[in-house]
Amino acid sequence: MDDGSKVIHTKSYNEETNELLQDFETIIKDEKITDQEIYKNEEMPEPNIENTGPVFVPFASTASNNSLVSVLNMSYKKNYSTNKGTATYSKSGTKTAKLSSKTFDTHARAIDSIRGVENGTLAGWLIAAFTGGGLTAGKIISLQTLKTVIKNVAGPVAVVANAWALGQWMYYYNTISSNFSKIK
Repeated sequence: MDDGSKVIHTKSYNEETNELLQDFETIIKDEKITDQEIYKNEEMPEPNIENTGPVFVPFASTASNNSLVSVLNMSYKKNYSTNKGTATYSKSGTKTAKLSSKTFDTHARAIDSIRGVENGTLAGWLIAAFTGGGLTAGKIISLQTLKTVIKNVAGPVAVVANAWALGQWMYYYNTISSNFSKIK
């Protein structure tokens, strides 16, 4: 674009059925997501990204102890006495659901999975560095968007060394993003 922004158009398909599941455009300027247009956002199957190497950036200093899950205000609590749970996501507030709710369970599992990916990898650190606070409710991220920005922020080695962790983190974040509105 004329102002130095990059537009990344992402289409994701189900590998088995070739059905279009996601179609969106992300605009990046100065290594931050500035805008996004979502045309279609169906639930994606979990990626099968082969972990063939180390998932760390050799030149990085220690990663922050503060998980992006906390920074982005994504959480859940279960109250077994009332058989209800509360879920939060970014600036979207809090929702209450029965513990047996499939959407609440999906939210809770995805948050636990993101925390697991962040432990021992720099996925959260790299994503925080590239988003500059650009992750907000309703935004989804494609691997191409991550690659484009992280190459500029941390270099190509960071993308290669952390591809598995970034793909997993992104999958679970997008699951939370698309699932939260369905919690009842």
